[in-house]
Order: sequence, then C-alpha cells, then structure tokens
Amino acid sequence: MPRLFVAISGHGYGHLGQVSPLIEALRTARPEIELAVQCALPHEVVAARFSPPFQHIQKRSDVGMVMRGPLRLDVDASLAAYAAFHGDWDRRLKEQMALLENAAPDLVLADVPYLPLAAAQRLDIPSVAVCSLHWAAILRAYCGETAQTRPWLSVMLAAYRGAECFLRPTPAMAMPELPNTEAIGPLACRGRNRRDEIDARLGLASGTRLVLLTLGGIAGDLPLIDWSRTPDIAWLVDRGRFDGTAAEMHPLSLLDDLPFRDLLASLDAVVTKPGYGMFTEAACNALPVLYLPRGDWPEEPFLIPWLERHGNARAITPGMLAAGALEAPLEQLWAQSRKPPVEPAGVDEGVERLLPLLS
Repeated sequence: MPRLFVAISGHGYGHLGQVSPLIEALRTARPEIELAVQCALPHEVVAARFSPPFQHIQKRSDVGMVMRGPLRLDVDASLAAYAAFHGDWDRRLKEQMALLENAAPDLVLADVPYLPLAAAQRLDIPSVAVCSLHWAAILRAYCGETAQTRPWLSVMLAAYRGAECFLRPTPAMAMPELPNTEAIGPLACRGRNRRDEIDARLGLASGTRLVLLTLGGIAGDLPLIDWSRTPDIAWLVDRGRFDGTAAEMHPLSLLDDLPFRDLLASLDAVVTKPGYGMFTEAACNALPVLYLPRGDWPEEPFLIPWLERHGNARAITPGMLAAGALEAPLEQLWAQSRKPPVEPAGVDEGVERLLPLLS
C-alpha cells in the first residue's frame, strides 16, 4: 500500500489550497494511498481540504516569512526567525528524519518547506517539490544575499535542487536557479454552485449579491464597523475579522461545513490580496476578484497579469478597503464581460508525474 507524506508551509492558507487539489486527485486515482500531512495550520482548516482518512502532524517545518498583518512583512523579525531556525538546523533535521522514518513514506511531497526535502534526501526517500514560489527566492528578495543569509540560502537551494523534480504550476515565479523545475498547468478545484442552500442558511433576500472578504489566512483587523452599508450586497468575512455589527455581514465560519470549492463556485465576487490559491481557484470557478496589491511581494508580477488575462479582476487601494468603499469597483467588475472558467490542467499533469513515484 503506497504511503505519501505531504509537508505544507503554514504561511497563510495559500500553500494548502495550492497542493490539496493535486493530492485529492492522486487519491482518486489510487484510493489505497495512505496519507500523512505535516502542516502547522489548525486541524479544521487542513481537514476542510482533504477527505478522510489522513494523519495530520501539526508541526511546523519552515519559517516562511514573519507577517505583521496580511499585507506587511517584518524583515527584521524574519531574519531573526531564520537565524533561530538554521542555528538549530542539525537538531531539526534529525527530528524531521525521525518523523519520516516513523511514517515510512514511499514519496515525500513538499509545498514548499525545504526541511522535509532535506530529510528525505538524507534517507534516500524520493522527494518532489511543488509550488509557484520557493522560500530561498522570497528570502533573497527581502533580505538580500549577505554573509548572514548566504549559508541559509545554500541549504535551501540544495534541498530544492535535490528533489526528483520541482513542479512549477501556472502562474509561477521564474526559478532560473533551480535546474529541476517542470512546468504544469494551474492547480485548483472546481466547485458546485450551492447558492440556493447558502441563501437559505444566511437568510439572504433574492437578488442579494454575496461577496467573500478574505486576506489569505493571515491575521489582521479591518474597521468593518465604519464600512458604508449596501443593502443589496452581503458579506462573508474570514476568520478573525467579524465584528457582528451589521446584519449584512456574516462570519465565514457559518459555512465551514461546505467545501471551500463549492463556496467559491457560489459567490458573486471575492475581495482578497494576490495569492496563488485564491487567484487560480477564482479563475477556475469564473469568480470575479477585487484585489489589493501588496506592491513588494515577488509573486505579484506573475500572478496579477495572469489573472487579469484569464479572469475578471480589478485592483483596489488600501483606503478603499479600509473605508469599505467597494460598491463602485464591484459594480465595475460585474460590468465586465464574464470570462470562461480556466481549466485546472496542472492537476492531471501533476498526477501523471507523481503516480510512477508511488508505484
């Protein structure tokens, strides 16, 4: 019986959303696969993306970057976190190797922590990376290649280069420093429209448009109490941002039992920040997107043009989001000619690449 060990960065929800369609398709092709998932995100968040049974190892395996809210990155805190992580590298590597020895997988798949890849390579377990970015590129973009960061970058790149391949789903950053990349199509899930059920559960009147406000699973506060109210627009507000002050604002947790792909297929729009998972899932479900650019995130030059080319999207400013002045940009977004859903071709392509490694 094949065993698959999946390690997922807990930097927001994007890495989980990116890799889960591929894993679920693998398990459909090979239902006998035994799955272990290492991810620091809460179990209910992980369980919403994977069908049972699977083992959840709620243990962090990378640093990512330290965030101060959903849009602001803390460079100094990130450097300190990497110094602590790599200052204790040998112990962490031994612990990760013990974890893999206990799980005894046939394949380690990482999106995209490098510690599990390094441990798998020490144990001669086949390993594959899959992601639209890698942490060495992100660290170098914000912190440079210095006497301090150079040893860390060397370890990170060695782990990524040592994988059997690095699957690079569309759209993705350029990765010229990795010789083992293989391009595949978008990774995303298509959902089933369950709008009638959602309207009944939320008590929405006929003709009300439903918009999701989510900033990718990174904690942060918005002054929702100050937002202007629009009677024909209802809001679903992501975890940690619901203040309960308005009848037309509903916590997303009310619909936690719905598959997220079905939720996206049932909405009229989403307000979010640029991120792979939300952008590709929106495009693959023909969901219009209002996005708040971050400005310095290295993926943005690849994500934003792709979404604007293949989906319905419009940028907003921080002031518009803070004030809730979103009615006009939403109307402009809805006035666009609706583009057809994008085909998530990377799912089948990824399955075809990974299945031989599990045989």
